[in-house]
Amino acid sequence: MIGVPVRTEVLMGTLVTIHVVADGAADAIDRAFGWFHEIEARCSRFDERSELVQLTAKVGVPVPASPILFEAVRFARVVAEETGGAFDPTVGRRMELRGFNREDRTGRTVSTPILAEAAVSYRDIEIDPERRTITLVRPLLLDLGAVAKGLAVDAAARELEPFRDFAIDAGGDLYLGGCNPDGAPWSVGIRHPRIDGLIDSLRVSDIMAPLRD
Repeated sequence: MIGVPVRTEVLMGTLVTIHVVADGAADAIDRAFGWFHEIEARCSRFDERSELVQLTAKVGVPVPASPILFEAVRFARVVAEETGGAFDPTVGRRMELRGFNREDRTGRTVSTPILAEAAVSYRDIEIDPERRTITLVRPLLLDLGAVAKGLAVDAAARELEPFRDFAIDAGGDLYLGGCNPDGAPWSVGIRHPRIDGLIDSLRVSDIMAPLRD
């Protein structure tokens, strides 16, 4: 539909697209993308200037964290505890060992060899909610990719809520508000994991849906 704001940027290792079914949404879209930029700047393990990477350099001491990084690490640790370690944000070094240790200019994760791996777990992260500090008990590299995109999608959705009808797609992490330009619920295709094509499609509205390939 002509005039419907749609914008795509390469962020957080994927393509992030925001689609708003209304005029006058440019400033809100800017603010929504601003959350993606801010959260990536604080939570990326690929940028040596990020707050997350700076945290990894301070082992054994409580480090004051920004609200964004603190919430991302706190939530990741809670999920790790609830899953008995099936999800573990301390996999950064293990991911590097398997080659996932940098991003190219399109935002895709690519590889170069890494020779060492540390035996660490989420139990090596200590959180102090009152002081808002994070302590890494042992040398480790956190990977917050599994939670940071969801955090950014939530924050972006709050900026776009006044427009009601909008969609956010961050590489399969979705928030779908209201209806599409045709006035119907948004259509989401579920890709087949082994062959080209879709398994099914869904019509959804007002839902956050983390759908993976």
